[in-house]
Amino acid sequence: MPIRRKKRSRLLLALVCLLAALGLGEAMLRVFWPTLGERPLRDEMLGWASKDYLEFAPEPRPSGDERLRVLALGDSFLKPSFYRKKGVDVRFPAVLERSLPDRIITRTLATSGWGTDQELLAYLGKGRPWQLDVVILAFCSNNDLSNILSTSHGRTSRKPYFRIEDDGGLQLYDHEGQQLQIALSQASRELPVRSYVWDYMHMIALSLGSSDESQAEGVDPRYALFDGLTDPRITHLLGLPERLGFAPQVTVSLVNAYVHDPGELTFYQWELCEAVIGELDRQVQADGAKLIVMLLPTPFQPRDLRTVPGGSLVHVFETPEGSFTFRAAEPRDRLSGICDRLGVSFFNPCTEFIARVAAAGNEEQIWPRADNRHYSALGQEYLASSLEEYLRDELGLL
Repeated sequence: MPIRRKKRSRLLLALVCLLAALGLGEAMLRVFWPTLGERPLRDEMLGWASKDYLEFAPEPRPSGDERLRVLALGDSFLKPSFYRKKGVDVRFPAVLERSLPDRIITRTLATSGWGTDQELLAYLGKGRPWQLDVVILAFCSNNDLSNILSTSHGRTSRKPYFRIEDDGGLQLYDHEGQQLQIALSQASRELPVRSYVWDYMHMIALSLGSSDESQAEGVDPRYALFDGLTDPRITHLLGLPERLGFAPQVTVSLVNAYVHDPGELTFYQWELCEAVIGELDRQVQADGAKLIVMLLPTPFQPRDLRTVPGGSLVHVFETPEGSFTFRAAEPRDRLSGICDRLGVSFFNPCTEFIARVAAAGNEEQIWPRADNRHYSALGQEYLASSLEEYLRDELGLL
């Protein structure tokens, strides 16, 4: 056989083997890691969004349909892939709809890593055209105060951000510091077929790459302080030592919503949070609907009810930048005050949630993984029942 033909045969064999290996890898990842395909995709307005959000086509209200239309906005505590068991949506809005199918219809727009700012944009993009009656803003204390003061969520996930201007107004910027106009609606789009192998290789490349993320010169420097959501030092903090080797109160991290002590950064974060919620309320009211801010019972320490917002934990940390007080009730009180000033309904299921879990002693059922703050389907059922009672007895909507 000529040498050239032998080379072509070897090349063809190598190509076939490569394609077979890729095909096998794709099949194995789809079987053993199905949630890999649920990772958020790039979105021009939001930075990133779930497949469910991008494919959502808001249908108009059918003539004669008088069911209460409820839209929930949230992050990973309402993300589709985490709370879909055997094809059944077990998130609390869906559970609520199944309990009252003739009186309520729900939709959920949520993506892992979204902040309150992105949830506002998601409402304007996809929620408003659904012609709803009620918007529920699900507030997660562990990150919803920190990620609004950022331009990214990882090495490649850049996001827009809101800033309070000198005149007190709220302005939207892209991750490079350029002013943006808010897009009022976004059409659903057909998504390309995803390769799990490609996504996996991309994740590996990011983990091996440099962690340096230079901030654009036009960005407010306060928005460059975000440490992300996986800072390993937080694990040390969860042990509640008296002294820390770092000062989370002067940066932007998971701790901020629980900082009791007054400080310039903390003040601005809550001021920005109030401005974003206020803008969402204005937009919702303009659509003839009602906004409800719902404080999620997300613990700072899984299975530790003292650290659920509204819980009993108060702890003073000494740091290189001075001491600060971690107070589990802080986000509850701050958010309640914001809603009072804005005239927005505030729904706090945390007290009931804490009492219910404590009475049953089922912390391990609610938080199956000791290293994960996300609660189980049972936790979602607790929230659905509390929400039904609130809508019926407190607001008279059911």
